[in-house]
Amino acid sequence: MHNLGFTGSLANFSIRHKFFVVLFWIVLFFVGGFFASGIGEYTENDQGFVTEPESEQALSLYTKYFRQGESIALAENIIVSSTNNQTINNESFKNLVLTITDEVRYLESSVKSVTNFYETNLRSLVSIDDKVTLIPVDLKGTYQNSSLTAKPFVELINKLDEENKDFQILTSGFASINLNFEEVAEKDLTSEIAVMPFALIVLLLVFGAFVASVIPMILGLIAIVVTIGICAIISRFYPLNIFVANIVLTIGLAVGIDYALFIMDRFREERSKGVEKVDAILNASKTSSRAVLFSGFTVMVSLIGMFIVPTDIFRSLGLGSIIVVIMAIFTSLTLLPAILAILGDNINRLQIPLLSQKYKEESKFWSAIAVNVMKFKIIGIAIPAIILVFLSVQYFNITIGASGVETLPEDNRARIAFELLDETFLSGGITTPILIVAENKNNEQEALLAGFLRLNEEIINSKAFGPILAYETTDSKEAFVLTVAPLGSATSGSATNSVKFLRDKLIPNSFNVNASNILVGGQSAGYQDFYELVNKYTPIVFVFVLSTSFLILLVVFRSIFVPIKAVIMNMLGVGSAYGLMYLVFERGYGADFFGFQQVESIEAWVPLFLFTIVFGLSMDYEVFLLSRIRERFDATGDNQDAVAHGIKRTGKLITGAAAIMIVVFSGFAMGDLSAFQQMGFGTGIAVLIDATIIRMIFVPASMALADKWNWYFPSWLNWIPDVRVEPSENK
Repeated sequence: MHNLGFTGSLANFSIRHKFFVVLFWIVLFFVGGFFASGIGEYTENDQGFVTEPESEQALSLYTKYFRQGESIALAENIIVSSTNNQTINNESFKNLVLTITDEVRYLESSVKSVTNFYETNLRSLVSIDDKVTLIPVDLKGTYQNSSLTAKPFVELINKLDEENKDFQILTSGFASINLNFEEVAEKDLTSEIAVMPFALIVLLLVFGAFVASVIPMILGLIAIVVTIGICAIISRFYPLNIFVANIVLTIGLAVGIDYALFIMDRFREERSKGVEKVDAILNASKTSSRAVLFSGFTVMVSLIGMFIVPTDIFRSLGLGSIIVVIMAIFTSLTLLPAILAILGDNINRLQIPLLSQKYKEESKFWSAIAVNVMKFKIIGIAIPAIILVFLSVQYFNITIGASGVETLPEDNRARIAFELLDETFLSGGITTPILIVAENKNNEQEALLAGFLRLNEEIINSKAFGPILAYETTDSKEAFVLTVAPLGSATSGSATNSVKFLRDKLIPNSFNVNASNILVGGQSAGYQDFYELVNKYTPIVFVFVLSTSFLILLVVFRSIFVPIKAVIMNMLGVGSAYGLMYLVFERGYGADFFGFQQVESIEAWVPLFLFTIVFGLSMDYEVFLLSRIRERFDATGDNQDAVAHGIKRTGKLITGAAAIMIVVFSGFAMGDLSAFQQMGFGTGIAVLIDATIIRMIFVPASMALADKWNWYFPSWLNWIPDVRVEPSENK
């Protein structure tokens, strides 16, 4: 029982108090489930700046002078369209519009104001052919709680549409679009859950027994439910992004199953050697559990990089991912030993015919791979390097953006409403306008008035915008605002490019006063600020993740070559995933085959999140493989034998673990949201490349070529603590 270490001590406690540990996690599971059920009430769909970029400053100025300090209204446009050639002059058309207006007004808890063409006589509310009219609505609430405000309003519009067969009744605006995104995201959760049977099939192929295969899935689900419960509690005080539950589910399944898989495999290996049950659990805990702890730590360190970017979406997704990794580690280090202590060899019960077999320490297939790769090591390095570098350089062609309403499913009502607005009223962006706001700080009233007149003409002549919607000044001319609709949705490239066009050219050319006092706001401006923020902080996150990963591997493996090789190869793996994402989603190669949407840009948060999570997950395989290689090298001093031994021992396991991750991430790719498709495809393909080309070809080839330099460690670094993942075999 001596020298158990942290993981061994946890396992020892769990073995001695096995029923208490199991009961503790069961209670935690139900408590987590209770809170998890209400997470949707507190999450939000907003990038949430921590800093105050220009778009936020413009919004504050607009609110101060034109909304009397009240939060900006959530603008919606109800669209009433005749399906049998009626016009606004028909009595039935008029009666329906008045009825809709009255029913909407009854929603006093959600609706601030509502009007229509018949009350205002504004021709801008009617289409050219008089067959479509708009009912402008201002909803109560804020951008952060827009979904809760919009829900009863949208439900009413849907009901009215069903009741009136001669008309199509839709609504379009930030709140209704946001609500639709949340509903599609919730629906996509079912796609992620639907892949679980396929993950079970992979586990059956690895273990050959049903009981052993189910245990990792149970541990993963417990980690997920507890984490979502914790996130729900956090969201009550600090609202997290709506996608946090989707991210937690996918990451939790991936790491939760993998961590349990690695530990259970080591337990079965120990039992195959005739080691007594409790000692087998403790041996697995002193070796594979330590590797799980180190791997989880590297994943968390990588994810911490997301907190560097000062936006709520990155911090929300990073926080959820870190918590679920922590939960996965502790279920593997405590609950799993308790379950193994209770079941023992019964984990091999319900064996599957043809799949069940006695535990084999080494795989002949991977043994042959290892020997041949090291025999032709130059080829094993050159060919993968050429392919991966070619794919990686495609990263520099990526355009980052955001999923707009046009990426929702074609039959989605929010998308149909937006497209109808776009077709009939020149721009679907009339509900998400661009605000050009100026404050008269230095008594420059005449110059500002003249500037806005010139800007108005410049906007019209540029043909880069939708219609100009309004021009307002305060009574005392303290502030001015010009409101213009973007072309396309607020997230489209045309909309965000028009914001850049305004800031970089039109505003400086139109105003003789200090152009820095003329601020551009609105949702399109907010997205453009978000993209610029991501571009600014991406290199910083890269440097942080790469440097911390290098230092961790330096300490763990006491080698200079190993961490340098790992960083380069992991970068190539992630870079290749970026390249393939660009080719599939932006260029459209294979998009139809996979059932993906071809889009004009990659979701802005996806590349950075993919980098942190995939780089961290890549370290899983790096640590498990290299720990076995180092373990053997410490025992024999033979580099070639150690590399071959590590590949033979871990090849099947790493392949199985990677297959599970690929299956889990494919659940993302099966969803309707383009952002999830990109995330699922990117992470899945990165894991596939990492577990095959890099881990099983590139690593052994490069380590065979480096030979004795693999474990070179300068004497002047001997002050660094000797922290090993696994003890050497001769100890």
